[in-house]
Amino acid sequence: MRCEHVAVTDPQAGIGRADFSPDARWIAFQSRGHLWLAPFDRESEPDESRWTSVFTAASGSAERACGWSPDGQLIYLLLERDGFRDLWAQRIDRVHGAPSGDPFLVQHLHDPRRDRGSTPYGTAIVNGAFVFTQNERTGSIWLREVAQSH
Repeated sequence: MRCEHVAVTDPQAGIGRADFSPDARWIAFQSRGHLWLAPFDRESEPDESRWTSVFTAASGSAERACGWSPDGQLIYLLLERDGFRDLWAQRIDRVHGAPSGDPFLVQHLHDPRRDRGSTPYGTAIVNGAFVFTQNERTGSIWLREVAQSH
């Protein structure tokens, strides 16, 4: 027997980048410019009153969540707080499904020659690693003198 369940919907906007905590107690998702946390229940969808905002993306940015830490104590974020998209983390109170403290910088990804991208499946957080692509923004122009034929 196959059982399907809608984890969360937003009647005002679409849901993006839904990601379950490692213990499957919480679902992190983006909607209306926020990253939200909501309790996950296999039987019913959480009411909007049970959603907790983790962060609000800066206007016009591509800021977003990119995964949970393996122990479920952090949500990793790609934030553009200094003009570059850097890897940040937000501590999560696993009992209440709420942010604890302010986001903190994990790694600057500053390199004007490279543009941080995503893998075809987005970015990935795995035990001890952050997987992403970088696109080279510069190139080389090679000139060759061609002998003139007379």
